[in-house]
Amino acid sequence: MALANVKHEIAARMIAEDREPDHRIATAVGVSRRTIEYWKKRPDIRARVQEISGEVSARIAGQYEHFAWLQERESCRLALRSKNVMVRQAALARLQEMGAL
Repeated sequence: MALANVKHEIAARMIAEDREPDHRIATAVGVSRRTIEYWKKRPDIRARVQEISGEVSARIAGQYEHFAWLQERESCRLALRSKNVMVRQAALARLQEMGAL
């Protein structure tokens, strides 16, 4: 659930992304670096950072699974060009299992 204060929400997202140092996060939201350090210790902001991090991790995991599926599909499609009949049959069966035909 998003934080009620917009500055807190922006800071939490930037902290979760872990791309910028505290002084840049502070500049982006219009507070001091020490305020960012204080906010990082607040339970509500820490919880929001954890929540955002979890969402990002889940999205990355989904993208990884999709990429792995695409890789396997491409390997099977390449195997369909094999001179070995058994390799072609196995590739065709796997593509059917994957629903990739």
